[in-house]
Formats: sequence, structure tokens, C-alpha cells
Amino acid sequence: MANVLEPVVFRADLLSDVQGFDYGTEPWEKELAQWMQAESIEAMVHGTKVWLYLNQTGDCVGYSSLGVAQWSYPTKKSPRMPVLVIPAVAIRTEFKGEPKGDWATDPSVDGRYSSQIMRHLLDSASQWPGPMPAVGLFVDPRNTPAIKLYERFGFAKYDPPYTDKATGIVYDRYAIRRASCW
Repeated sequence: MANVLEPVVFRADLLSDVQGFDYGTEPWEKELAQWMQAESIEAMVHGTKVWLYLNQTGDCVGYSSLGVAQWSYPTKKSPRMPVLVIPAVAIRTEFKGEPKGDWATDPSVDGRYSSQIMRHLLDSASQWPGPMPAVGLFVDPRNTPAIKLYERFGFAKYDPPYTDKATGIVYDRYAIRRASCW
């Protein structure tokens, strides 16, 4: 991999540096821009970790986050318990599908920025303290590129879907057993 991303722990004083980043024009891409601009700091106050990713020329390629939430797991009838959750992960529009030529079907060696970010998230999840059994996330079912990425990394669709009470948007829920993390 010629262009390896460097994760940088996000801090509140970096917020102005990421204002105005374009993650795309689809509704879910706009939500990811909104999350970074309006919700990331509050999430960090509640224990969520947030990272920016810099390429070798120092450009910020995107961000990711990892925190804890209560889910009924491993089935929807299970009692609620803490699981790791990826609240938001995004790549800036100009870096999607990059770097060219570093693609592989094996996610453990794929050089695309999206795969590098997912490997970092799953590595971080494997080091998170506590007995949380899974890593979960929510995804807009129209966001097929993200779903393909998550499935390549072993995430599987998990019922029930989640409906955001404020917006009415229904999100698919995906999870991977924590022991399966990288």
C-alpha cells in the first residue's frame, strides 16, 4: 500500500478544520457531514472516540467514530446490553474509491481508504475494554457502497431495523461479533 492513512485522534479544537468538508449529495452523505459538524463533540463527551484520517500528503480523507450503545443482542429478544457501535464513518467525496490501483477483494490487504478506515475501526474495537460481544452500525439501505464494504468485513444484517423518531428514516442494522474483529 503506497498511500497509508494515518489516524489522528479528533479534538474539539479541530472542528473548524473539518467544517465544509463534502461527503456527497445523497441524504445519508449529508447526514454524515452534519454528524461531524454538529454531533461529534457531544458524542465524544459521552465516550465516543473519533478519528480523522490523513493521507501521505496531509489531506484529511475522512473520519470515523466508535462508541458504546445498548442493543438487544444476539437476538432482538435478548436483554439489552452494551455493544460497540460505529456512529458515523465517512470519506470526503474527492477521496472515494481512492487510491486507484490498490484494490483487492481481501479486505485485510485492500488499499482503498475505506478499507484502511474499517481495519482501523475493527482493530480499535478489538482493543476496547469490557465484555461487549459485538460491533454494530446503522446504514441507510440505499447506501449500497457502504453495505458492500461492511459485508466484505464480515458484518451481517441484524434485525430489527432502526427508525429515527425525529426524521422517520429507517436504517438497516448490521453487526459483527467482536471476537471476529481483526
